[in-house]
Amino acid sequence: FGEFFGNLLEHLGLFGGVGYSGFIPILIPRTDTATTANSLILVTIVFGILQVLHGFYIKAAQAVKHGDRTHFWEAAGYLGGVSALVLFAYAFMTGGYPIWLLAPILMGAVLFVLGAVLAKMPLMVAELPTQGGHILSYIRIYAVGLASAILANLATDLGFSLGRHLGLLGLAVGLLVGLLVHGLLVILLTLGHVLQPIRLIWVEFFTKFDFYTISGRRYRPFKSVRG
Repeated sequence: FGEFFGNLLEHLGLFGGVGYSGFIPILIPRTDTATTANSLILVTIVFGILQVLHGFYIKAAQAVKHGDRTHFWEAAGYLGGVSALVLFAYAFMTGGYPIWLLAPILMGAVLFVLGAVLAKMPLMVAELPTQGGHILSYIRIYAVGLASAILANLATDLGFSLGRHLGLLGLAVGLLVGLLVHGLLVILLTLGHVLQPIRLIWVEFFTKFDFYTISGRRYRPFKSVRG
């Protein structure tokens, strides 16, 4: 990304980016959204697809382990349904429906219907778009990162702007202001970069296998175990 305190190294002529010439070209200028937004969003969506589908696989595996047919068919149904949604979205966006895409889409849809019937959960039909939306929720990884980069660029641009317009005084004031703003941004954005992935883990991933089977002796804290 060529980022160090925002676009500081671009201002200093080390990195070359949009509007800047430098010795080292930036590989992925993510603040140039017109060029990189689609690619980076697709990367985050692929990560979401893998994690969400892996969550359903875990649920199916745990259901087999516990001998729980209901949760197994629920997980298998969602695994097929979400896979079909993803493939259909790809076909729709590319504008083509070749047989190698239609076949797995149809198979996933059949597995979803079969899973909803055998699990006796008709509301799975209403919940399927929500599960697909969980994948799109992973775009927040890109969005939060992009917001951080843009704010860091603004902080650095502010410092250099003061230096250009106010001379030596502006250089000192710009350096001080830039450091203060960067310090504040590091604190605020670190919180965001911690909380957003945690939310994805807890909500979009953990909820895919949110069940357990009770085994062993029932917990009765106020009942005597003697006799």
